[in-house]
Amino acid sequence: MIHKFSCILSIFCMTFFVKSALAQDCTPDSSLTQPGTLPLALPSGEVNVDYSERITVMLFSDTMVSIQGQTVNAAIDSMVITGCLGLPDGFSFVCKDNNCTFLPLTLSCITLKGNTANGGMYPLEIPVVIYAKAFGFPLSQSDTIRSYALFISGGSNSNVELVKSHTNISPNPASKLVNIFSKHQPSLFNNMGQQIFSPVAEVKKGHYSISLDKILPGIYFIKTEEFSEKLVVE
Repeated sequence: MIHKFSCILSIFCMTFFVKSALAQDCTPDSSLTQPGTLPLALPSGEVNVDYSERITVMLFSDTMVSIQGQTVNAAIDSMVITGCLGLPDGFSFVCKDNNCTFLPLTLSCITLKGNTANGGMYPLEIPVVIYAKAFGFPLSQSDTIRSYALFISGGSNSNVELVKSHTNISPNPASKLVNIFSKHQPSLFNNMGQQIFSPVAEVKKGHYSISLDKILPGIYFIKTEEFSEKLVVE
C-alpha cells in the first residue's frame, strides 16, 4: 500500500512539475499598465542562433459587438490564442498558461522561441477566440492579430535576398505600428505626397518601425532611397 501511494504521489508531483514548468515559461513585462501588448515590434534574430522573445498581453475588459444590426457593449470574459502562423521552421510558441487563456486587465504572455537556418521576413498571424457576454448572453468571436513580424538575418535563401534588396512592410494593412525591413531609414507620406512625421524607431540594423497611433485611416506610402510601397492604415 505504501509503495502504491508513493507511486501515485510521484506521478502527481511529476505532473504538477511539468504543468508548472509550462505555465511559467514566461514572465510578463510589468511595465505594461494598460490594455495592449509589448513590445510594439519583435527584435530581429539571426540564422542558427537560439531566439527567445516574449510578448506581454493585457486584455481589454470590454468590446463592441454587433447583435441583429445593433452595436452594443460586451464584457469580455477571456481570450484564447489558438495558434501562431507564419513562424520560421524550427520555431514554436508557448503561453504562460497551459491553455493559452488570457483574462481581462491581467498581465500574461506568450514566448516565441526556436532556431532556424532560414533567414527572411516572417509576417505572423495569431488567431484568437474572444469570449464575452452582452445582456447576460454568452458570445464568442474569432479574430486574428497581425501586428507582428519576425525578421531573421543571414542565410542564403531567396527570402533573405528579397529583404536585402527591397523594402518590406508588415503588417499591411496596419493600425498601430508597421515594421519596415530596409537598408535605409524609411519615411511616411500621404497620398498627396506630403511627408507625415511619426516616430520612426530602429529596432535593429535593417529593421525599423513606425508608430501609427496618431495616423488617420487611409492610403499612405513608405519610402526609402530605393523603393516606395503602399501602406493601408485602418
